[in-house]
Amino acid sequence: MNATRSQLAAIVVAALLGHSRLAHCEEPSKTADQMFQEGRAALAEDDYESARSYFERSYKIDPALGSLLNLAVCEEKLGKLRAALAHLQEAMDKAEPDDRRRPLIAQRLARLDSRVPRLTIRPSRPLDSSVTLSLDAKLLGAAEIGTTLRLDPGTHVLDCAGSHGERCTIVFTLEEGQQSVQVPTLSAPAASALAAVAPAPPLLERVPAQPAPPPHGRTISAQRSFAYAAGGFGLASVAVGLIAGAAVIQQKNLVAAHCDERGCDEDAIAASQRGKTLSTVSTIATGMGVVVMGASLYVLITAPSAKDSATGLSLAGSF
Repeated sequence: MNATRSQLAAIVVAALLGHSRLAHCEEPSKTADQMFQEGRAALAEDDYESARSYFERSYKIDPALGSLLNLAVCEEKLGKLRAALAHLQEAMDKAEPDDRRRPLIAQRLARLDSRVPRLTIRPSRPLDSSVTLSLDAKLLGAAEIGTTLRLDPGTHVLDCAGSHGERCTIVFTLEEGQQSVQVPTLSAPAASALAAVAPAPPLLERVPAQPAPPPHGRTISAQRSFAYAAGGFGLASVAVGLIAGAAVIQQKNLVAAHCDERGCDEDAIAASQRGKTLSTVSTIATGMGVVVMGASLYVLITAPSAKDSATGLSLAGSF
């Protein structure tokens, strides 16, 4: 690690010296030099993203070797190893044979090249011209398939598509120095995908109206109400019968009081007539009351209770 830092520091120092020499010999524009100085300040603060942007703009204005070397340093720090490797190779090609920075560039180039991950794409079978392959959403050319590709460390996505809907997607992760071989295999579209294009059935269908079942709870309530009403009527009838029976006894006492061995007077005769009528009323009312009360009691006994009804509904719902 210390050796790596020393090499980076040496490259940065050499790049600064080279940039200063170009500033004196070639008199680059003030704007390029200003961008370079701002990049140096950002690099000193470990703000590699800002420094990379400054060095890149400075190099576009004035393609000095010092800007290119510093740009590669920032990209390496940001994990963009492939871009850093490309810029180091460009710097190596750009440096003069007697440039004292060439040994440092070559050494750094070899170390960085060993860290860059490699990928080889080998299809499971020969692909026809209708099949497309994309790596990280970038279309691959025919020359890139089967050859070694250099990538940055991290997660990558390999997609392939055929002319008849065949697809494949491979997600993989590369680490520094790793060599990976990916074998894409086209798969036929799933049946669910084919079904998706078929006309969908109607969401709603007309269902014939069915007669609603009778409200069971109301039937029970009506039965109980009828039973209670009938019971009340029967009880009232029995009461009338008892009252009429008591009146019959009174009329008999009145007849006995107004009759002797000589016969009965008019009051006794009238009382006798009233007694016969009351006796008939008492018999009919009492008999009808007993019958109605018996019917009421039978309805109450045979009618299902609310608890039984709830239990039956619960059982039906469970099944």
